[in-house]
Amino acid sequence: MKKISTFLLMLMISASVFTACKSDDPPLPDNTVQFEASEQGFGSDKNELEVKLKLARNVDAASTLTIELQPSDVTYGTEFTTTPAAVNNVITLRVPAGSNTASFKIIKAEHIFLSGDKSIKFTVKSAGSGVVIGKTASFDLKFSSIVSEGTKLTLNGLAGNETGSSA
Repeated sequence: MKKISTFLLMLMISASVFTACKSDDPPLPDNTVQFEASEQGFGSDKNELEVKLKLARNVDAASTLTIELQPSDVTYGTEFTTTPAAVNNVITLRVPAGSNTASFKIIKAEHIFLSGDKSIKFTVKSAGSGVVIGKTASFDLKFSSIVSEGTKLTLNGLAGNETGSSA
């Protein structure tokens, strides 16, 4: 009788071990790529600026990102360049396997003053396999410092110099 109960016990343990090995894990969410910010200023005191793109997680295999640039009142090659270089207003970035970031640099030409009305819009146009374009797919670079103009503060229904209390 002891042999039968030992056999049944081993059979139950084996059955639970083999059925627990099912791969019922839900699929991973999309690996999105997006700019760290939607806009940034490029002050006159700087000559180059690094723009970063973040992925939701590390890529399993090397991937490629295609970034389109649309200059406004500036000319590529005359007033600014990029590293890696743009070809026909397109920058191609490589994301190495195991990484979750990519970046490129914008370099202003020497002895050129660029005012705040000049800008460049960068847009992620395509991403390699296993990567999808996220919400912050565009990045506006303005050739001036971006300064917060602030807002009017309202605290518990009171604005400015109003008197009263809130209970």
